[in-house]
Amino acid sequence: MFQSHLPLPFWSFSVCHAVHLLNLLPTINLNNHSPHYILHNTSPDLTVLRVFGSLCFASTLQAHRTKVQPRAKKCIFLGHSFGTKGFILFDLQTREIFASRHVVFYETIFPYQKNSPPPSSTDPLFKIPLPAIDTLTSTVETTSFPSADTGSVSNGMSAAETSVTSPQFDHSALSSSPIPINPPIRASTRVRQPPKYLGDYKCNDLNSLSSANCSSGMQYPLSDFTSFKHTSSTHTAFLLSLSTISEPQTYNQAVQHSCWRDAMDKEVSALESNKTWILTELPPNKKAIDAKWVYKIKRKSDGSIERFKARLVAKGYTQLEGVDYSETFSPVVKLTTVRLILALAIFTQLIFLTTMFLLFIELVS
Repeated sequence: MFQSHLPLPFWSFSVCHAVHLLNLLPTINLNNHSPHYILHNTSPDLTVLRVFGSLCFASTLQAHRTKVQPRAKKCIFLGHSFGTKGFILFDLQTREIFASRHVVFYETIFPYQKNSPPPSSTDPLFKIPLPAIDTLTSTVETTSFPSADTGSVSNGMSAAETSVTSPQFDHSALSSSPIPINPPIRASTRVRQPPKYLGDYKCNDLNSLSSANCSSGMQYPLSDFTSFKHTSSTHTAFLLSLSTISEPQTYNQAVQHSCWRDAMDKEVSALESNKTWILTELPPNKKAIDAKWVYKIKRKSDGSIERFKARLVAKGYTQLEGVDYSETFSPVVKLTTVRLILALAIFTQLIFLTTMFLLFIELVS
């Protein structure tokens, strides 16, 4: 940690990395063998070791990036991943800790060091010294701007300054040729054509769609743009009957019609006859689960109404685990039980056939 100048929150990774190194090094207590050799009976691979806290670049997944996004993320090395082949990295931009196998290391550069040593001159990627990163905040560099009067280069501006001296312009030239405040918007003269993949489909004109209107209040009714001349009479009657009577969505809508009131009375009678529930007192500090009516119109093949169906269902999605229930159970038959029942049936049938055969032999003899 002193060499890489990492902050104190990374102490756990440094301890794990130190223990990992001790497990790979030989010791006198094990006859100059490493703990890794005693445990696995093989020599450890020391080529994967890297400098702790050094700069590295992890390759990003091709499925999660576009052509204009970087191909790697700037990270620091925090150790080796346990159980998998990979390196534990810390993303300097998103502050995310992750594991990756495709990593390029620069072990002489430490991003958290204030004065990092210059990188190797043989590496073309790091000929420019890396800016120091202290507490994950980048410093604002001073920038020099050319002077408009003398053409010389100034010594630089302070990072706290927010305004930059702009060159001097000839305002007399601007007054002679004023710029229009609201320039006209340029309209494209290119002939627009629909895409070729829409050639197999019939698209309605927008002008005809905007002028469409019907008594039901729909701005673009489907009946104005469809035709039933290619359908049979029974299918046409079935399609038209779907819009004659709508299914209610709430109890207040259904209770206004006698057909739905009768359907709800039949549903309640069926639940009471089957003893679906037992009336009891609500336990203290408990809230009852609400119920909801679901309405459905059952039709015949010709579109005529067969019956009105109403179902009373409980809102099970309002239950909380540990409050309304502790575990879930679904009765599912096991294959062993099915085999046992089939074996008993076959065994019983064999006994019956054997008994009948013996009785037949006695009668014949």
